[in-house]
Amino acid sequence: MIDEKFWNKYERNMSNPISRFFNRAEIREMEDEIRNANDFVSSYESDGVNMNSTKEYERNMAKILQQESLLKRQAEIVGNSFMAPRAKSEGLGTELFNLEMERDNYRNQYEHIIDYEAKTAETNDSLDYATELLSKEGLYLNTELYSATEVNDSQVKIVYESDLKGFIEKNFESTPSVEEILSYAQEEKLWTKTPPDIQKEVLKELDKVDFAVEDVPFSYANYCSEFSEVENVPTVHVFNDANLPYETLSYDPEMNTWHGEKYEFNIPNPVNGLQKIYNENKLSIEEIISKIEEPEMDNPSNDLLDEDQSLTGYDPDAPPNRIQAEALSEGWMWVEYNDGSGHLESPEGAEYSSYDKLFDGKIEYKNLEDNSWELSFEEFSDFKNEVEQQMISKLGNQIDKNNSNEHSLVEAPVVEIRRNASAEISGLSASKDLTR
Repeated sequence: MIDEKFWNKYERNMSNPISRFFNRAEIREMEDEIRNANDFVSSYESDGVNMNSTKEYERNMAKILQQESLLKRQAEIVGNSFMAPRAKSEGLGTELFNLEMERDNYRNQYEHIIDYEAKTAETNDSLDYATELLSKEGLYLNTELYSATEVNDSQVKIVYESDLKGFIEKNFESTPSVEEILSYAQEEKLWTKTPPDIQKEVLKELDKVDFAVEDVPFSYANYCSEFSEVENVPTVHVFNDANLPYETLSYDPEMNTWHGEKYEFNIPNPVNGLQKIYNENKLSIEEIISKIEEPEMDNPSNDLLDEDQSLTGYDPDAPPNRIQAEALSEGWMWVEYNDGSGHLESPEGAEYSSYDKLFDGKIEYKNLEDNSWELSFEEFSDFKNEVEQQMISKLGNQIDKNNSNEHSLVEAPVVEIRRNASAEISGLSASKDLTR
C-alpha cells in the first residue's frame, strides 16, 4: 500500500549513497510497486485506441493522473536525495513526459467519444421512436435494427442481421431522422403486420414440421427463419442443414395455410391470431406508412429536447453560470459550463484552476503552482473552497513580496562617520564622533 508511511521509508532509503547501496533490494521492490500501482490502458495499445465510452475514458484517465501523482512524488524524493542518481532522475522525467503524452492523446480521443455517444444516443432515440410510432399503426420490425457507429466513424451506421444475407449495414451522413429510418426499413422489407410474439410462435411451430425432400441434399435436417412480408403476404424461409434456404413458405389467410412455393408443401397454420390480422387489415404496409403524418415523424424526441435541451443532455450553446467565489473579494467568479467544465476567474478576466468533472464524481483540474493536471476526490463545494483558500494564500504572498520591494526602495537615512585617533604610550585608543 502506497501511503505516507511508504513514502517516508522510501525517502530514508534514498537519502544518501550508502543507504541506497544497503537498501537497494527494497528500493527496487518499492519502485516496482509504484510503477505497477495503476494498470491503466495505454493510448498506443489496441484497447486504448478502441476505447468507446466516456466511462471507460474517465476510469482510465483517473488511473493515469494517479500514476502521474505517484511519479511526481517519487521524482521529488529522488531529486532531493544527497548525490541524487542522475540516471534515475532522467528515467522518472521520461516516464512523466510519457504520461503527459498519454493525457493529451486521451483528451483528443475524448472529443471523438463524446461525439460518438451523442450520435449513438440520437440514433437509438430515432429507432425507438420509429418502432413505437409504427407499432401504434399495427406495423412491427421482423428483426432488430441497431446503431453500430464506432468512435472514429465519420458517418452514422445502422445494422441488422439476416440469415439470408448476413449482417447488413446502412451508412448515413448524419443522425438519421425517423422518416429516413422508416423509409430504409421499408426498402429492406423489414416491416410486417405480425407482432413479434406471433412471429416467434409461427417460427417455433413451423420448426416442428419435417420439410425433408427426397434427393435434396441436407434437407433431412431443417429449420425455419426470416419471417417477412411481401405485398401483404407473410413469408417464411426454410433452411437446410448447411444453413442454405431451399424453400419459401407463403401464408394464405383465406385458407389459413402455409404453401411451399418450390416443393408445394401445404401446412395448416399452427398459430391462432395470425388469420385475424390479415383478414381484418387489408391495407398494405406502404398504405399504412403513407397515412402517418410527416410532422410527427420529423420530430422524434420533443419531450427529450424540451427537458434536456438536446439528446446528449445539455445545450452546448448555453451560456455558463457565473458564481461569486465565497472566500474571495467581489469580482472573483466561478465560471461553470453545463458540460461539467469551468474555472476560477479574476476580476481582470484571468483564468485559474481550470477543471473537468468526471463521470465517477472525481474532478480533474490544473493546480495553482505549475498548472499541471491533478485529480481531486473531494466534493465539488469542498474542491472550490480549497482552491479559493490556495488563491488567498497566493495573493497574500504576492502582496507581502510587493510590500517588501516597495520598502526596500524607501531612502535610508544618511550616516556620517568621523574618526579621530591618537596614539598613546600605553596603547592605542580611538574615539568616534558620530553625526546623523
